[in-house]
Amino acid sequence: MALDEVGQETPFSLRGLPTDPRDAAFIRFVLDRLPHIPSVVEEHPDPGSFMQALSECSLLVGMRLHALILAASVKRLPICGFLYSNKTQTFVREAGLEQVFFPMNTTDTAAIVAVIRESLSGEIPPPSLSEWKEESLRQRAFLTPFLKP
Repeated sequence: MALDEVGQETPFSLRGLPTDPRDAAFIRFVLDRLPHIPSVVEEHPDPGSFMQALSECSLLVGMRLHALILAASVKRLPICGFLYSNKTQTFVREAGLEQVFFPMNTTDTAAIVAVIRESLSGEIPPPSLSEWKEESLRQRAFLTPFLKP
């Protein structure tokens, strides 16, 4: 796996932060294949504790839309990940993050390793979604009067 190669250069630990019960099973499936890397799976009961956990991370490798949106709001937290749904792909495209996300069927381990290395080293800057947020808020303000209560 790509994480094995990165771990040979710089020791690290993995922290699974599931946002859905199905995620916990997937995270454990992945972590079981990396028994030599220290890891933990933490389920957080509320957004505040989830955000606290994110703020303690060095990098988020994600695929769930809401986790990515929350992670993108943590200053200086690089994010990368895998595209498994159209809504996640739309967010990644609109936020200008295509270069750090991969389709789920990606087999290019070298590209994944490069993105993880460059994200951790700061060569790829953490996302700055202020423009994306402003546009989203502008669209919401425009549409709100048309929505039925």
